[in-house]
Amino acid sequence: MSSVGNIGGRYFVPTILRPQCAIIAIGKAHTFAKYREEEGDFVPAQAVNFSISADHRVLDGATVARFATRMKSLIENPNLMLLNMN
Repeated sequence: MSSVGNIGGRYFVPTILRPQCAIIAIGKAHTFAKYREEEGDFVPAQAVNFSISADHRVLDGATVARFATRMKSLIENPNLMLLNMN
């Protein structure tokens, strides 16, 4: 895991180095204008970008995509992290 957000980076392309098979980079949280279609207005919303690089000789893309979806779910609902701790 590479956290470039703590030094202000928003986007990053993580590079795999041996013996790694995958790496994730997490960017800085930022505020953007989110359009609410039902109300027809804009409201402030928070977002965090993250990028994943994986060696497809070791991990297939579907596995990496499922991991990204799960990580998104945990970031959006931190209480789930506590529920899943053993």
